[in-house]
Amino acid sequence: MGMDIDQYLSLPSLPKSRIKLRIIVEANGVQYEKSIDGTQEHLKSFINKINSKAKKEEESIKRNMVLSTATSSTTNVLIAKNLSQLSLNHHIHARNQSKEALADPRIFGVSLDTLMERQKSDTTTKIPIFMKHALKHLFVHSLDVEGLFRISSSQADLVARKVSVDKGELQFSKDDNPHLVTGLLKIFLRELPEPICTADLYDLFLASSDQITKCQSFDMIKKTLSMLPPNNKQLFQHLCHFLTFVAANSHVNLMNHSNLGRIFGPNLFWKKEVGQLDMNQLQATSEKVNVLAENLITHYNDLFEEPTPTAFSGRLYLQSKMLGHKKSVQWLALIDQERKVCSLDTLGLLKVWDSQSATLINEFNVCEQGALIYSMVCASNDTIWVATSQSVSIWSPSGKMIGEAPGEAYSLTESQHGDIWVGGNQVMNIYSLKDIPTEAGDHPIKPIGTDLFNQNVFILALCKVGKNRIWGCSSNKLLYIYDAKTKEILHKTEIHEKRPKRIAYIEFEDYEAVWIGGDEGTFQILNANTYELVHKIENAGWDKIFVLAPIGREMWTSTWDIVVRSWEPRTRDVTGEIKGNHSDAISAILEVPNLKGTGDPFIWFGSFDKSISTYINKGAADRESKWSNAKRSVPRTVRIGFSSRG
Repeated sequence: MGMDIDQYLSLPSLPKSRIKLRIIVEANGVQYEKSIDGTQEHLKSFINKINSKAKKEEESIKRNMVLSTATSSTTNVLIAKNLSQLSLNHHIHARNQSKEALADPRIFGVSLDTLMERQKSDTTTKIPIFMKHALKHLFVHSLDVEGLFRISSSQADLVARKVSVDKGELQFSKDDNPHLVTGLLKIFLRELPEPICTADLYDLFLASSDQITKCQSFDMIKKTLSMLPPNNKQLFQHLCHFLTFVAANSHVNLMNHSNLGRIFGPNLFWKKEVGQLDMNQLQATSEKVNVLAENLITHYNDLFEEPTPTAFSGRLYLQSKMLGHKKSVQWLALIDQERKVCSLDTLGLLKVWDSQSATLINEFNVCEQGALIYSMVCASNDTIWVATSQSVSIWSPSGKMIGEAPGEAYSLTESQHGDIWVGGNQVMNIYSLKDIPTEAGDHPIKPIGTDLFNQNVFILALCKVGKNRIWGCSSNKLLYIYDAKTKEILHKTEIHEKRPKRIAYIEFEDYEAVWIGGDEGTFQILNANTYELVHKIENAGWDKIFVLAPIGREMWTSTWDIVVRSWEPRTRDVTGEIKGNHSDAISAILEVPNLKGTGDPFIWFGSFDKSISTYINKGAADRESKWSNAKRSVPRTVRIGFSSRG
C-alpha cells in the first residue's frame, strides 16, 4: 500500500532503509530529471546542491532585473528544501504558476482581481495603476480638449502604445496625445474578461435604468452598485468621479453628460451573448446603457456617498476644476458679502463665480489689449479695483466700469479705515471709498492723499497689518510702514530680497507676524509690532515664491516647484504639502467661508495652467473651534502684490 511522503517523514523514527527519489528540475524551458536512491543522510548533500544551484539562479535573475537586461525566457526552478516537499509537486507547480501570473506585466485582457493582486503592496491605490495614471494625466492636462473620449487616435499609435503598456510602461508624459490616452482607457474597459458591471449584475443594471427613466428613482441603481465586487465598485466610482469633471467643463471640451453617456454606456455595460440579438433588442439595450451611464455621471454625488481616495490632497477634498480662462489665473478675491468670488487672468478676463457652488455668474474684460495687469482687490463696498500698466480701473460685479484713474499702478490694498491704497511708479495714491460711487458712470476718481518716492521706485506689494498699519515693499528693497489713519511713514527698513513681491499678515492669540517673499525664494518673517526680523527661511530648492496666504493659523505658500505648503508660523515647520491637480504652479489661493455656518470652509486655487480648482478644507471647522481666540480677517484677496512670473 502506498503512503504519502509526509506521513513517512512524520514517523517517530525513520527506518535506516534506502530511499528512492525521482527529481525533476525545469530551467529555461528544459526539464532535467534524475532518479537516485540512498539513505536520508546520503541524500542530504544532493538536495543541498539542488538548493544551492536554485539560489544562484534566483540571484542571477534578480541582478538581471535590476540591470534591465533580463532575457525574455523565464526560469522556474523547483527547490527541494527538505524531503517533505517532494510529495507536493502539484502544489509547488500551482504556486509557481501563480507567481508567474503576478510577474506578468500585461494590462489588457486581465481581470481586475488579478491586476489588484499584483499591486496589493500599494495600499494607497484602489484601482489598477494603469487607470490611475491615465485618469490623473487626463485630469491634469486634458480637461479642456475638445471632443475628449469622442475623437480617436490613429489605430497604429494605439496598437503600438498598447504593446508598450503591456510591457509595463504605464506612465504618461505631458506631451502624450490625449486622444491616445482616452483610446487606451476605452480599450482597457472593453477587453476586460468580464464587464466592469459584471455578468451577474448586468440585467439588474438594465432594470435600474428603466426605473430611472420611468420613476426618476435611484434606489435600485444604488442597491445594484452596492452589490458590485469591491475592485469593480472602486473602478466604477473613480471613473464616474473623473467624468463629472469632464462634463462640468463641457462649455470648453463639448462633452456633456449625454455625450459621455453614449460613449461609456457600451464600455461599462455589456454582456457576452450566446445567441443572436435582433436589431430592435440591440437598439433598446443600447439606449438603456447610455441613459444609465449618463445618470451615473449626472447624479454622482447622490449615488456614491463615500468619497474616492484620489479626491484628497492631504486635508483638501477636491470639489471642482473650472476651465475657461485664457491665461494664468493670478488673482482671486471675495465680494458681495462673501457670496461671490472674482477671478482675474493676465489677459484681463474677469469671471464672477458663486462662492458656494463654483458656478459661473458673469465674465467681462477689465483692461485694454496690451496693458499689463499687476493686481486686483475687491473692496468692502463691492467694487472691483484693477491695477495695470496704464491705469487703476474700478468695476461693478455686473461688468460696468465705474471710473478710472490714469497712471501705472502695481499694488492695491484696502485699509482698516475704508481707503484704497494704490502703489504706483514713484507715488502712493490713496482713495476714500466714501467718494467712490458703486454705479457705472463717468465719475472723476481723485485721491485724498499722495506720497512721492525717489525716481524709479515702485511699491510692489501692499498689506494691511493690525489695527492701523499699512506695510509696503518697494523695488529698492525698502519696507515702508505707514499709519493707516494719518498716512504718515512710521518706519523704513531694508529687506534682504531682490524683488519683494509677496507680503502677508497673520495673527492669532498672542502671535502677530508679517511674511515677505519674492523671486529669490526666501521667506523673511518680521515681528508685526517691533518691525524686527524674527526669522529667515532659506530657499530649499523651490525657487520663486508666488503666493503667501494666511489660512486659519497657518501660512500657506506656493512656489515654482508646483507645491503648496502649509506652515506652522511659530515653529516654521511644514505641516503639509499639496500638489498633483495642476500642470503648473499655483498663482492664487483664497479661503472661502462655508455660508451654511457649520461646514468646513473652501479653498480655491488659481493656477498658471489657466484653471481654478476648489476644495473642502476637511476638519478646518473643528480646528477653528479649538482656536476660540483666533481672529479672522475681513474678506480679502490672499495674493497681494506685483504679478508676473518673470
